[in-house]
Amino acid sequence: MYRCSIIERKALSIIEKWRDYRMDKDLRYFAYYTALILVKEGSNSPNLIEIIKKALVINTKFHLKNIITDLFYVRPVNPTIFRQVFATLHQNIPYSSQIDVGIYFKEILEFILSLELERITSNIHHKNITKPYLLITNYCSEDLEVYLRQYLLEFMQIENTLQHNIKEEHFAIIFKWIIEIWNLSSDQDLEVIVQLIDIFIVNLYNYLCNKENIDYLTDFMPNYVDIALQFCERNLHVSRSAIKNCSFGEEKFRKEYLLYFYQTNNLADRKILVQLYAAFDGITNELVEMD
Repeated sequence: MYRCSIIERKALSIIEKWRDYRMDKDLRYFAYYTALILVKEGSNSPNLIEIIKKALVINTKFHLKNIITDLFYVRPVNPTIFRQVFATLHQNIPYSSQIDVGIYFKEILEFILSLELERITSNIHHKNITKPYLLITNYCSEDLEVYLRQYLLEFMQIENTLQHNIKEEHFAIIFKWIIEIWNLSSDQDLEVIVQLIDIFIVNLYNYLCNKENIDYLTDFMPNYVDIALQFCERNLHVSRSAIKNCSFGEEKFRKEYLLYFYQTNNLADRKILVQLYAAFDGITNELVEMD
């Protein structure tokens, strides 16, 4: 049953009755299966989300994994209910860690981006924020790569009405996903996102300069520095070129970076900062002193 994700339309009215089994210990999996099939078909039947929430808790052996995965490979008939299912899946860490899907439809990417911005906004004051929605996905089609790049460029150009560093954090999360997931194996591939790289470098520099708003004794290092190391290890020449071409230049970047390093007391963070500095400068007197 769990491998069957295609149901004839005339059979939907029959299996819809299986929702009544959700409280039956022996038959409840029929209700779970039915709820997911009805979501795929765009149904507005009551209690679907409640049934799916229960299913994700009860189904610890992940029998429903294939059916959930299949939801992403068809265009959502009912984007609203699909969005609720995705948010529910994200809240269940054991199950979401088992799901690895691609994004093939603009509607799905749009509500993932919307949910991601909501996640950052709602967790801005918490130390242990929930993981990004994008981590459930491992691919997006080429047409959606174009859409996502344009989305980020336009998002960073709009007037900043968001509190704290929400705008920059949203950009950082998506940029991190791009450099991890997209196949950026050549200079030609990197040229596609050169504007995003420039924005990232500027945001990184601004973060380093914004020391008065950072509690170095308690705050863990934000995404920007860790992402910078990850990107520079793969594309050092591109990173250095972006820094040299920015308005602040390489010398100012190096100065702010060193000031940042000497004011943070987190040993794990300092180790990453040394690695990043080494990637940019090789063995220098400053690096020896940092180590």
